[in-house]
Amino acid sequence: MSRWLVHVVAPLLGATFALSGVFALGQQARDYLRGQDRYRIAFHDIDCPLPEGMTRADFLGEVQYVAAWPDAVPLLDDRLAARLEKAFAAHPWVEEVRRVEVTADRHIHVDLAFRTPVLAVPTRGKGEGAIIYRGVDAKGVLLPRSAADGSLKPQLAGDLPAPSGRAGTVWDDRRVQTAARTAVYLRPYRDQLGIDRFEFAGDDLVVLSRQGRVVWGRAPGDERADEASADVKLERLLEPPPATPDDRDRDVRPLPETDTRVVKSK
Repeated sequence: MSRWLVHVVAPLLGATFALSGVFALGQQARDYLRGQDRYRIAFHDIDCPLPEGMTRADFLGEVQYVAAWPDAVPLLDDRLAARLEKAFAAHPWVEEVRRVEVTADRHIHVDLAFRTPVLAVPTRGKGEGAIIYRGVDAKGVLLPRSAADGSLKPQLAGDLPAPSGRAGTVWDDRRVQTAARTAVYLRPYRDQLGIDRFEFAGDDLVVLSRQGRVVWGRAPGDERADEASADVKLERLLEPPPATPDDRDRDVRPLPETDTRVVKSK
């Protein structure tokens, strides 16, 4: 019985060791080829879309810097796609890395979705006396500083403290979150209504447009129990404004059972 096992097991062990040797040699050959120039490309040769207003050199340079990536990209790296996805996702302009493709002809394409600024928020930078504007996206994520921040509409009026986090992180301020969520909800109607500024009256957001000052209230989905839904408030906002004195505000917050109120401005 034991002799039979030897005849059966010995060839299997021999084949296993042989395969292990082939695998080890293959891995050594692969490691050697990784270091060859023909199996590497420069990081700045990666093909990808660009954030608005940025050059390829600037964007890829920032991605490379944030990820601490060397100048060369090893095409034979088994984890290359995952590593590149992580590197690009770390850039504050990038909302989503949709796909990383490494082709047989030594090209890399990274498909990206970028954050869209929906609101300009005033703040005083550290060590700066003047008010500066910073863009945020629909989720209230602070975006990198841009020359276009000062012209971005709508703007949030006021003087907010500088954000505690860096670009690419959520601006943890209730007013910023409320205004950003409302701004993206009203974005399709901004030009039609002429919305160029938001401000706060207590805890309620006020929309300033061609119709004058309109008390909007809480952000969509965060309404009080006695406050109309965002859809109802939008319908009222789209209606022609009543003939009221300039020193009064329209209030679109009441529930549908009551008429839209006119309240005195503070």
